[in-house]
Amino acid sequence: MTKKRSFEYNLMEIRKNNSFTEEYEIDCMDFRDSTSPLTKLKSATVYVNFHIDGNDVILSGKFSINATTICSRCGKEIDISMIENFEEVYSGEETVDIKDVISEAITLAEPIRVLCKDLSCNKVKI
Repeated sequence: MTKKRSFEYNLMEIRKNNSFTEEYEIDCMDFRDSTSPLTKLKSATVYVNFHIDGNDVILSGKFSINATTICSRCGKEIDISMIENFEEVYSGEETVDIKDVISEAITLAEPIRVLCKDLSCNKVKI
């Protein structure tokens, strides 16, 4: 699977075809500002589906991301996975760029607090 760098879609073409579906990897560097400085994206896959509902074009999407972050209790680096759905409605546009939609969904999916082990994480003593 190749990495996608452009997130612009021609809604006129999608309206003609009544739908459009695509799955691709994203370059994590393009979304490094979507998470806190403690979280680093390692790999990400995005699935998008555009369909027509009356005069509107509905974007339904989902991403799956592997990342590293820091345990909130002990400070160890740990691997995490984030999976999130997103949706957007477009009414009169001819083209759209969904990079901001993906970026916002990544920001909202990042956990506020992560523990490396549920209740058995050993807090580092200072």
